[in-house]
Amino acid sequence: MTNKLFTLILLLAVFVSQAWASTFKLDRHRVVLDQDMRRGELRIYNTSDTLQSYRISLIDMQMDEQGILKFAEQYQFSAKPYLRVGPRVAKDVLPKQFQKVRLMKKGKIPEGEFRAHLMVEALSADDPTEQSGAVQVRANYKVVIPVFIKNTTSVTELSIGHVKFSKDASNLIVRLNKQGPGHTSANLVVKEAEEELFRVNQFSLYPELSQRDMTLPIEYKEVATKKLTIQLEDVESKEALKTLDVTITEDLLK
Repeated sequence: MTNKLFTLILLLAVFVSQAWASTFKLDRHRVVLDQDMRRGELRIYNTSDTLQSYRISLIDMQMDEQGILKFAEQYQFSAKPYLRVGPRVAKDVLPKQFQKVRLMKKGKIPEGEFRAHLMVEALSADDPTEQSGAVQVRANYKVVIPVFIKNTTSVTELSIGHVKFSKDASNLIVRLNKQGPGHTSANLVVKEAEEELFRVNQFSLYPELSQRDMTLPIEYKEVATKKLTIQLEDVESKEALKTLDVTITEDLLK
């Protein structure tokens, strides 16, 4: 074995071991504080075999029309001014144990819906060091979830808009429209007859979007009957919320 190959394998082994040492999970994928809720909480579970510490912070992210979230310095619907989070640093959480994180509303909250993202970051026991020319690699493991403050009684709903294939007919594009000021989530299911061709579970449209295009890996030539059913499902119950039957014609290929 060459020295270069041995060094590469050693670095990969160190990276994997450090990544495992810093693993954790949250017991919730989102937090929603409705009008009658002043506070909420979640738990950080240390799933590793070592003592771990975590940094908790609030950040702003904005969604584009393809559903991609990006960091935002100034977000119009930010919930950060109206949230208090504690602790900001969870120190020395025992292996297989958890740390509670509490979120509480603060200040006078305007009418509407606001969002921030809570970021949990595993902290290394010490900084990366360099010894004898070898670099010690440490993973920077983070988990980000949305936190919503809903200070409104307005209802936000989804509907299915324009459906078409991409120019090369290799992808199906489904446009989803949002009516209302807040965020909403659903499952998107595409069927041919009773056969499920593809699904996207729990996609979201946030307040900054009125529509979103979903690009699905369904080829025109794969649809033998030229008939599709597009369905929106409730995330929890899987009950159908909206259904659209589509007959594929040449117009959908333009």
